[in-house]
Amino acid sequence: MFRFHILLRRKNKILIPESKSNVYYNNKNLALAMMKNVESLGFTFSKELLKKLSAIDKSELEAINKEMITCLKKKCGADKVYNPMYPNFPEQVIEASEAELFINAIIHYMSYGELMPVYKKDDRFPLIWDRNLIVLDIGTEDEVWKIFENLLSSKKSISEQDKNDIKTMIIEGGDKYKDHLPDEIPLKENIAFLCGTLKEYGKLDSTIGKYFKTATDVLRLITQMSDGDTSLSKNTRYKKMKRSDRRFYMNLLVGCKNLEEDMFRYKNKWIRIGEIIHPSEFKKQKYDKVRAAFNSIRSGKKPLFFAGKVQGYIQSGDIKRATKLLSKRPGDFARSLDKLLRETKNPSFIVNEFRNVADKISTNVLLDLRQHFIHRNDDKLRVVIPKGITSKAYTIDKQKKFVPEYICSDIAEICEEEILTRNREKEKMGNVYIDESFKKYIAPFSQRSASATSKTLERGSRIKLEDDIKILRGFIWWTNTLLTNTLADRVDLDLTASIFDDNWSYVSVVSWRNIKNDIMVMSGDITNGGDPDGSGVAEFLDVNLEKIKSYKEYAKYRYLVFTIHSFTKQKFSEIPNVRFGWMRRNNLGSGEIFEPKTVEVNMDVNANGVVAIPVIFDIKENEFIWCDLVSGQNIYMQNTLQNNIRGVVASCYATTNINKISLYDLIALNAKARGKLVKDRNKADIIFDNDTTKPITNISVNGAIENYKHEDETIPIITAYDTEYYLSEMM
Repeated sequence: MFRFHILLRRKNKILIPESKSNVYYNNKNLALAMMKNVESLGFTFSKELLKKLSAIDKSELEAINKEMITCLKKKCGADKVYNPMYPNFPEQVIEASEAELFINAIIHYMSYGELMPVYKKDDRFPLIWDRNLIVLDIGTEDEVWKIFENLLSSKKSISEQDKNDIKTMIIEGGDKYKDHLPDEIPLKENIAFLCGTLKEYGKLDSTIGKYFKTATDVLRLITQMSDGDTSLSKNTRYKKMKRSDRRFYMNLLVGCKNLEEDMFRYKNKWIRIGEIIHPSEFKKQKYDKVRAAFNSIRSGKKPLFFAGKVQGYIQSGDIKRATKLLSKRPGDFARSLDKLLRETKNPSFIVNEFRNVADKISTNVLLDLRQHFIHRNDDKLRVVIPKGITSKAYTIDKQKKFVPEYICSDIAEICEEEILTRNREKEKMGNVYIDESFKKYIAPFSQRSASATSKTLERGSRIKLEDDIKILRGFIWWTNTLLTNTLADRVDLDLTASIFDDNWSYVSVVSWRNIKNDIMVMSGDITNGGDPDGSGVAEFLDVNLEKIKSYKEYAKYRYLVFTIHSFTKQKFSEIPNVRFGWMRRNNLGSGEIFEPKTVEVNMDVNANGVVAIPVIFDIKENEFIWCDLVSGQNIYMQNTLQNNIRGVVASCYATTNINKISLYDLIALNAKARGKLVKDRNKADIIFDNDTTKPITNISVNGAIENYKHEDETIPIITAYDTEYYLSEMM
């Protein structure tokens, strides 16, 4: 049922297995009971899905229901038990005296988290919740394999969750994956991952040779097979190989161009690999070039390659010759463009040379360049998220040398025109409707270090909250590590909420040191996650937005930041179970502490750090801003917000000032070239909207206009969370 879980998690669609008989069953009551069960999790059925399920045999319905409930519970976080210190949170903590809270905390700390205060859990008033439920619809197996194709065709990095889905389809989908392998895989890391997975499960053959063009492509594959970082930004301990594997890699290297130059880019990695492959053992003439390249990198004498020549021209002030040389490698030219413009006295010459090679530059790079030069002379700091898996962000000063605005405009115009030219060659889109909210979503440009989450977003994306939401409730759940039962294996995580003003100056905080104030309250500081195979422990933290907005000094409350601190200093990647999420609540007095249908986002926390910043709330704009980063920290001190505040503020500032193209503009560039933008959703041939309601058709009945749901099921509705679509189809 792997396809079932992938489609339900990613698309909110149920894959109905083909019936083993042609018998029609009338099990509407059972289907209605299934629908009632999922409503408590925040979901419901479409009319079409309910009809389809009603016609299925009882035993098949039971199997579908079991898989569906398992997947939906995990999607909204209801697959875990949430045990806070105070079972009648938040009222119990709000009403408790400081003395009671202090004594409970001291006893808990002195017992290393073994002793907890004992309170009777009161009955709670049923949840009052009138929000729309998420509609589940019918899915097809073709949609599953389309996800597979789109992920492999992605022109930007994909997440670990994406990779796991690809691997699952290869492992459990038989040989069907062969029919869905794209002719070209643009992202080199994806080539390494695909081939590494095929090799691991004995499905690799010579047909994959077409995907390998450079020595670095081969290096990524070798790194993948050693469980390393295929972005090549981190060191890898390379594993020993069988002779058949060594020959396989040698054969791949034979077909690579500019072999020696490419290997020198990662000289130290190739030296270590050479010690494992033993290229000198392969005596045939066809391996001469490969053996010579290994000998060259071991000699330590680096020839003057392309990059060295370019750098030499730039250092000598001969920008014209540097430009001419770079034009032979358009990708390198694009990446050096800003530097050339800063150093030259004749920027028009560089612009003209760039115009001549723009058609040979990848769309990804053109999109980045266009955005960069549109905002090139802005006063804001430049935001950088490094390549790799550390999930960190930082800011650097803008280039000090000014580039004339007309030059920046020319570069952006060249990039846009080339993008439009390419888009005109794609399949026509017809009438295109884009919801205005897509202007607040960042196009998915880097999912490499993204956490596994119920909603996939790009960092810096802003999602509007309902204006009448009164309470934001953050939560974490975790267990201890998988090691032996010693104090060193105890995991103490702390959920913290801090508030900053417009300029990112600190205003207020609630954490383990102070679990309540007049606007925020925490469910108690638990310092022991318990058995790794047990039910775990949880902390909740409420922020009263309604109260904040009633304050006279409300203007100074701008950003609310949730952070998670590993007080016992294990990295989140070393802890087997860590989860974070938040809920929207409009009534403190109704519902359980954890109510699945109120969960906005639920995510696993596995970052390679000890301070995580999952999300920022913009109180003024009533929006949450997706962050999913770790900050710099000093682990020699207590791991608290106060001791990490500079790193937290830097990461948050970077996230709120990211300069990337929005989803709206990305879609609009496609629509401008191969369709027509329309403002009427009901006249669209393709809809980009988080509302997946089918379009409405206006029909005249006895002279009056009546609305009916559009019956054309072929009209696609693409949400902002369908990242694999944008990574493949829009770039």
